[in-house]
Amino acid sequence: EHLLDFGKRAAKSGNLDLAAQLLGSKHVPKTPALRLQEAKVLWKQGEHDLALALAKSVIRDQGPGQGAGAERAVLMAAFCTVGQWLGASRRETSHTVRREYLNKGKALAEESSFGGRCKAFYTLAAYMDGMYGAIMQRRKSPEYVYFREYMQERKEKVKAGQDIIQKKRGESSDQGAIKKQILKLEASLRLDAAEEEQMDQDREEYLLEAVDMYALCLSYGAKYDTTAIFRLCSLWLSNCQNPMVSERLGTAAARSVPTHKFLDLVRQLVSRLAPEDTARSDQALFQATLQQVVMRVAKAHPYHVLYHLFALCNGSTAGSACAKQLINDLSKVSTLSEIVSQMRILIDAYTKLAEVPMKKKPPGTWSIAPNFGIAKLKNLHRLPVLTQDVPADRQMQDAGCEYIKKFADQFVTVGGVNSPKVVYCESSHGRRYRQLVKSHDDTRQDAVMQQLFTLVNKLLQEKAPTRQRQLRMRTYKVVPLSPDTGVLQWVEDTIPLAEWLFKDEQSSAHTRYRPQDLRHLAIYYEMQQAAKNRQNVCLYSKYQQLCSQFQPVLHHFFLEKFPAPREWFARRVQYTRSVAVASMVGYIVGLGDRHTSNILMDQSSAELVHIDLGIAFDNGKLLPTPEQVPFRLTRDLVDGMGVSGVEGLFRRCSEQTLAVMRTNTQLLLSVIEVFLYDPLYNWTVDPILQAVKKQMDCYEATNETDHADPLWSSCHSTMLDTGGGHSINKEAERALQRVKEKLSGFE
Repeated sequence: EHLLDFGKRAAKSGNLDLAAQLLGSKHVPKTPALRLQEAKVLWKQGEHDLALALAKSVIRDQGPGQGAGAERAVLMAAFCTVGQWLGASRRETSHTVRREYLNKGKALAEESSFGGRCKAFYTLAAYMDGMYGAIMQRRKSPEYVYFREYMQERKEKVKAGQDIIQKKRGESSDQGAIKKQILKLEASLRLDAAEEEQMDQDREEYLLEAVDMYALCLSYGAKYDTTAIFRLCSLWLSNCQNPMVSERLGTAAARSVPTHKFLDLVRQLVSRLAPEDTARSDQALFQATLQQVVMRVAKAHPYHVLYHLFALCNGSTAGSACAKQLINDLSKVSTLSEIVSQMRILIDAYTKLAEVPMKKKPPGTWSIAPNFGIAKLKNLHRLPVLTQDVPADRQMQDAGCEYIKKFADQFVTVGGVNSPKVVYCESSHGRRYRQLVKSHDDTRQDAVMQQLFTLVNKLLQEKAPTRQRQLRMRTYKVVPLSPDTGVLQWVEDTIPLAEWLFKDEQSSAHTRYRPQDLRHLAIYYEMQQAAKNRQNVCLYSKYQQLCSQFQPVLHHFFLEKFPAPREWFARRVQYTRSVAVASMVGYIVGLGDRHTSNILMDQSSAELVHIDLGIAFDNGKLLPTPEQVPFRLTRDLVDGMGVSGVEGLFRRCSEQTLAVMRTNTQLLLSVIEVFLYDPLYNWTVDPILQAVKKQMDCYEATNETDHADPLWSSCHSTMLDTGGGHSINKEAERALQRVKEKLSGFE
């Protein structure tokens, strides 16, 4: 057992030679577990034939019905491993792999209670998911499109030939040749139809098996939670019109998935809610299952789910009525009634504060009247502080949370287009939490990006090189309360880069350290004048000239804040790592609008915090002044890295971050796909499509579709989904393809 453990550790750390030496020792009896692990090492070394032969010998030497629990666990792992290898190397057909190996491994996993079942189910799920994805990719390929067109062409030929024969046109000899050709075409069409039918059947089987196996994997362990839950929900949401998938989600296996594993996707699940009576017939079961899942998770984790339901309820989408009904049902649960009641009062108070008009008033501190909504809130003993991270307690307990005691009797306006307000919330533990209350601003996109950053942080923690370097994206909590109102966690002890660098003409860093340089407003004006010439050569020459008159000064930040040499060096290293991670993650997700007011600098750790994340997935390239750079890496940001600049630490950390993201390409694509197809995401509300639909609805309501404008009818037929399939957002597909190209290294 010790030798097996040492061999596994050596293989996991990448020392394959040592692992092979330990596991291949002739002085130790070759147990089935030892031989299987040796086969895994051989496979990693590229010795695929030897690995398969050794793994198959483990299966051959021990029949499926023999052995104790530990030996049967090894046999189960051997079946799954050999099936996975044969599938990856294409040495056997998919049907043979399933019949001879994967199904037998699945049977052992289902009928036994030994360990290793989570890994077995995940292996089976990954294979089925991969085969399903391969079929879906084939259906989108140009070859399949040509296959479908050729089938249609032959059908038309058969119809034309039958028409000629029926009307007895042409010579009798020609008709004989035509009949032979028709028989030949019909035979080929039958073969192609049978092939297509088999492919559809395989696609359905792979899809349902993948859903089942992911659910079982989540039920029996936690090792593959991140990948499994996102793939399970991605398959479910992308096949919402398939009642069989929703039926599988309602099975006992799916119901046994612990509720806390759905929390990362609660926002996306809630956004899909719609009343069952208004849902399309092919999505009725999907809606029923979805509501059951949301209710089940909400009862176990009300603080993680209820705010999303209230945000949907306060909107005007089709799901608002459904969310309201679910909230009413939850309020009837004895353990949740008080929570729902206090949460409704709290959200109303935040909303009223957000709607206080402050646009024409200068930034400053303002008093709150004692009888105003938020000032009257005292001792909400069932509600944790909104911007506090509430752990997903698996025992459904809320011990250790800091509850809302009261709010301060004043708020602060910080300027900006929509005049957000800063309010202080005092907890039951005596701590004061600063919160930013926004109105007339969609905070749901910020919340989605924070979800994505949190996932990236999990992936960075799983790999040793990035974990040792403590690479991460700084995150903060965002809680949307309605489509245009939300509460954000105030990131303490931070300062916007713009404020420290140049915003204050009297005390900014550029004024203090480079008084002889031009001021940023003068440079901005001169660049605007140069841009009017619309000549890139002149613009670049002007840029070079102004750069010499405006030198970077960010390295002084570290000398000011961290005078001790040890701390100065540590903070500069942490800053460089932070810039590297933010640059790579921002590049992959196409994060835009990265001006210096949207980047905060932590004054205690020197990490960067990115805020105002509303422009993502390369939408910055569609602005009136398109953003051409992949991420922000200006001279001041490089100046803070020291004499080595982008070479050295920044490059290594960027490479490590990008390597982790590319290693987890499929997982990231699954996650981003779920986010992009969120019905509440900004580009799903297309004003042109809405206008087209509204116009055609008017024609249909008055039975005047025959008199409709041909242009409107054409738009309606080409842009709106009126068939049986679910609607596909082309902008989301385009954004997903861009992310895939970046992760694949094509851009």
